Amino acid sequence: MKVFLQYAILENGQPDLPAREISARLEANSTLFYKIDSKWFTGLTKFYFDTFKNSAVAYDFTFDMTEVNNVDATIDLLKPFTTSKASAALTAGIDRTRQNIRTFTITDTFIHLMKEVDDQYCVPEYIRGPNYAYPIAGRVGIDEMIDTFVDLTLFAHLDGDRKAKGPPTMGDILKFTTKISGGATPKIELSPLGQALRVADASLTFAASRQDIHTLIVGLSLPTAATPLDFVGPSTPGFLVAAVGTPAERSAAKAIERVITRFELGRNNVVLVPSP
Repeated sequence: MKVFLQYAILENGQPDLPAREISARLEANSTLFYKIDSKWFTGLTKFYFDTFKNSAVAYDFTFDMTEVNNVDATIDLLKPFTTSKASAALTAGIDRTRQNIRTFTITDTFIHLMKEVDDQYCVPEYIRGPNYAYPIAGRVGIDEMIDTFVDLTLFAHLDGDRKAKGPPTMGDILKFTTKISGGATPKIELSPLGQALRVADASLTFAASRQDIHTLIVGLSLPTAATPLDFVGPSTPGFLVAAVGTPAERSAAKAIERVITRFELGRNNVVLVPSP
């Protein structure tokens, strides 16, 4: 939001000298962001600020971890005869699987992120780059989502018909899969001695793997005075996603719920029948 505001001040193509002066002061002293107010601006800069300050973003995280640890043993018995031989294979195994799923949803407004979040979170040493092993722990491209949201709002009529029942929203799904696996199969073979029943060979198979599926669903919403019907009460959960906060925050959470209903539930052949 801070970067966007500075862009609006410096790149809006209009001579907004007071705003440029404010931009210089903000750049020199970032603590002024904690006191920023719409009254500081005029013209197009004020329009940008007022349009997006109460917009909201919601994040729905799902961490799905599956760990597999298998140990299997095989022993082959051999009994030679004069004209033939008989064999028997004995097997045993311990197969263990553990799965853990964690999910949670958080919401914020743009103005809250700009005024209430400590500026230390935005300094270069705290900004993470891409994490190729576990992408969700690194940079995932939220800035591109915000840019698209702003562009659609300003240039593609995302704000839509003001008489429409639903608020203007946008949703994105990011899914990252990381799988680590390994195994070993030591084996011993014994040379035959005599006609007695004996162990011909024996082996152990070790296999271990871990798969992490990290899903991030992002919902964005412009300010709206109408709270989604199933998010009406201060503690009333939505159908699939629970959220509290401003109407815009609940609207962003509702966007996540629509994304889940449209793209996630259908993959599992789930049929939802809403209550009358």
